[in-house]
Amino acid sequence: MIDQQRSIIILMQYTAIITLLLDSVIHLQFSAIIDLLLDSLINLHFAAIIALLLSSLINLHFAAIIALLLDSVIHLQFPVIFHL
Repeated sequence: MIDQQRSIIILMQYTAIITLLLDSVIHLQFSAIIDLLLDSLINLHFAAIIALLLSSLINLHFAAIIALLLDSVIHLQFPVIFHL
């Protein structure tokens, strides 16, 4: 009877150890998945910031070109007006 109780206790201890190990593996997996998701969100965030910066640079570039064209048109118009 004592041997049977001892073997049950040992079995319960091993079960507890295995459960803890499995639990820690599952938590490690979830934390790894969460880390990957956060990393991808951060990368997406940086990519979005870079895309916005590039977009604003391109828009600024186009705006500068349009401003130069408008400016040259205005400058062309004023001499014509003054000439008339």
